[in-house]
Amino acid sequence: SAGIDLDSLTGTIDLANTALGIYNVQYTTLGLCPADTTLIIEIVDNVDPFFFYSDDSLCLNLANPGITVNNAIVTNDFTVTPAGLSIDPLSGAIDLANSAAGTYTVTNTLTFQSCPVVSFDTTIVLLDVPTANLSGQYFVCDGVMPNIEVDLTGAADWTLSYDHQPSGNVFNVTVSTAPYAIPNVDFGTYTLLSVSDAFCTGSVTGSAEIILSTGPTLNPLADYEFCHGDVASIGAFDSNDPNALITWTTLQNDVGKGMSGQGNIANFTAINNGSADVTSTIQVIAEDTSTSCIGDTILFNILVHPGPSVQLSQNQIFGCAPLVVGLDSLLIGNSDSCLWVIEDSLFINGCNPVVTFNEVGCYDISISVTDSNSCTQTVVQQDLICVVN
Repeated sequence: SAGIDLDSLTGTIDLANTALGIYNVQYTTLGLCPADTTLIIEIVDNVDPFFFYSDDSLCLNLANPGITVNNAIVTNDFTVTPAGLSIDPLSGAIDLANSAAGTYTVTNTLTFQSCPVVSFDTTIVLLDVPTANLSGQYFVCDGVMPNIEVDLTGAADWTLSYDHQPSGNVFNVTVSTAPYAIPNVDFGTYTLLSVSDAFCTGSVTGSAEIILSTGPTLNPLADYEFCHGDVASIGAFDSNDPNALITWTTLQNDVGKGMSGQGNIANFTAINNGSADVTSTIQVIAEDTSTSCIGDTILFNILVHPGPSVQLSQNQIFGCAPLVVGLDSLLIGNSDSCLWVIEDSLFINGCNPVVTFNEVGCYDISISVTDSNSCTQTVVQQDLICVVN
């Protein structure tokens, strides 16, 4: 048959020079008794493993790519290396939703009758989808604005869009390094709108809010005045925030209450062992524990007077009735008044009185001295003066 390159002596077919088709090959023997036989030969083309995808660089959040396959004769056998790409072994269809980012080799291997095994491969690149995330609530109470950063994933450079409320401003920026620090932040809310990197458009989440906080307030306190030895009671610190952390610190001169503490100052015994007035200055601070913002700081003073210093003295403690005794308080400093009490029954005003004792017996003597600051000291001596017949 025409179209086939056949060696008539050996019967060898040269496929390279033979056209596709069906041929009748007849073999005849030579000799006195010739015979012949006929064989039908079909020359076919091998199957084509070639295929291609509609795109070989894909973002994971896109639709699955289409595939075109040349072979329509035998069953396809698609394989992929390395693992991570989800593919249908018969159709070669890619499932992006169940695949991971990476670079993959997809191969189609075909076997057709007695023809040589043929294969074709192509490279597929799957790209991570960029993300942008912003979060946080920031309380500003010292005038220093916070550093607000947008976390980014994907491949630089990114195109980032965000807005600010209540200004309504929209910002579109190109970012080369992550994270991205929002510049010139102001009070209000920043919200991410969109993000894309060098290859893909991604997703954004979150917002950040900057809130002006003035911190808790404190009602002012009046100054206090006590005498040495008094039980001092300081009024409660009153804040507009019931959960405020209130701390106090003695800036100068501890007068019995301690140097610092939290909450209200507990009752204490006022101390001034000197001869002059002592003023203690206390600073009180209110802090918002949820924001760490410091609110009001107030100062008040506690003045402690030393109080009068008094001792009992007498010019005679034993004698016959009638016994005349000059009482002396031995005051140190000035006093407004002295009150002597004899046997809890006789009361005498004056700091240095002269008293006549007519009755036989021993007498308890006490003196209470009040100074110009209304501070009082009382000294008692038992059986100080004894009168006999």
